[in-house]
Amino acid sequence: MEKKLNEEKFRMKKLAGILLESDSQEVQVWYDLDGVLADFEGSLKYNEELQSFRSDFDKLVDDEFPEYKNLDNDEIKSKFKKDLEENSENEDIKRLKKVFNKYNKEVFRTAGRDGFFINLKLMPMAVEMVKKAHEITGVKPNILTAPIGNENDPNNPAVKEKREWVAKHFGDLVNQMEVTVDKGRVARGAKDILIDDRQKYIDKFTSNGGSGILFREPNKAMNDLEELYNSLTS
Repeated sequence: MEKKLNEEKFRMKKLAGILLESDSQEVQVWYDLDGVLADFEGSLKYNEELQSFRSDFDKLVDDEFPEYKNLDNDEIKSKFKKDLEENSENEDIKRLKKVFNKYNKEVFRTAGRDGFFINLKLMPMAVEMVKKAHEITGVKPNILTAPIGNENDPNNPAVKEKREWVAKHFGDLVNQMEVTVDKGRVARGAKDILIDDRQKYIDKFTSNGGSGILFREPNKAMNDLEELYNSLTS
């Protein structure tokens, strides 16, 4: 039964076009793009209109909701969910969430415009990390990134520009690139490793059998990768 399930899983991934050069289960590294290789947040900081929305949220947090201070966006969303599950009639939290959603909506609007992704700057040591992953594993790494908007729309500027950006900055340093909100679907097993700055994507990847490294800074990520590679191949 297990063999048949594995064969079916292999067949579906082959049809989806996401299998690599072989199914030998050599270690494959998947790099997230935004926040790991591409400076997504840095570009947002130069948008004055967007930052005014963020300032509205930050001021409200400083003045009335200190428990939301210093949380990243995913943690903020999780806390909204938890707080409103505990008290669905909490008008103060609803007010704060409304201000945050206004900012978040503008982030997606800004990032979805022509010219945004193609002009992103490299994160520190981005090229070095890609080369280091190849050095550690002996296999070129891959890119795994979530889209802004419809990933299947050929006219989606965000998807198109992400591919152009990778080609421009990394050329043949990477093996392949996948653009999908379902990052877990590319994981074939523990020897597929995702390096991502968002825990929710790490969780999706590992829940499908892959391995994950939560990215915080380049040197630690590379040390973690080397340790994980050694544990997977020893």
